[in-house]
Amino acid sequence: MVDDGIALTQFLRAHLAARKIVVLGHSWGTMLGVRMVKTEPGLFAACIGTGQVVDKEEKEAFAYATLMQKLKAARDEEAIAELARVGPPPYKSQQDLLIERHISQRYDTPAERDMERTMAPIVLFAPDYSLCDIYYAVGYGDFAADRMYEEIKDYDARKLGTDFEVPMFVINGAQDTITPSELARPWFDTLRAPKKAFVSLAGGGHSALLTMSDELLEQLLIHVPPFRSRGSSWRLPDLLRHKIVATGRSASWCVNRSERFDDDERRAA
Repeated sequence: MVDDGIALTQFLRAHLAARKIVVLGHSWGTMLGVRMVKTEPGLFAACIGTGQVVDKEEKEAFAYATLMQKLKAARDEEAIAELARVGPPPYKSQQDLLIERHISQRYDTPAERDMERTMAPIVLFAPDYSLCDIYYAVGYGDFAADRMYEEIKDYDARKLGTDFEVPMFVINGAQDTITPSELARPWFDTLRAPKKAFVSLAGGGHSALLTMSDELLEQLLIHVPPFRSRGSSWRLPDLLRHKIVATGRSASWCVNRSERFDDDERRAA
């Protein structure tokens, strides 16, 4: 999929007459985004992660232990028994992981718990999307996750080294229990990049990209040079309609800006 992402980036550069593209990855898409910019840094103006994965199995163990503590504090015996039946990571399959996720969602932030209900009308009335598009978009995430489960189990961003040739940014929900900042921040602090910033969104969970989109956009405008130079001229609907191509439900998003991001601007930033 790294090759596919790079091929998409090359297409966008030609299609949008842009020399460099910003890649934004969510959740497992952060694994893809980091590898893309490491493989072909010259194609990218910046790399942004939200719900940043560092070590796949390390964060699963952390999430399991944290959830079990919550369940015991709440004396939720039924959920404790259900989680114990699955057992701690490494999980045997994507289906076992989803059992943990479904229990975890009941103890998540209010915005995360209500996300599907909140997002349903937005998705149904999204411009340029047919019902067929929506049907496949909803289904292919789980399909892909199931098929790729074994491949991504051993992912560890630390194996890629600490030197990156593009600006690196992480915008994480402060209450993200799936990809917690307690694991993402120590890795991020070791990185060497032309520019970097780690932002924690107060009250945000794993899907802050969706539940706190205005706050996330504000942080892009503050920290990320291609967005910062445009300042308040960016509007979220324009960004979503013209500037982002999604490669998966929770995969990397390739973001273009209309002006060129040249080397002088990059050094000035």
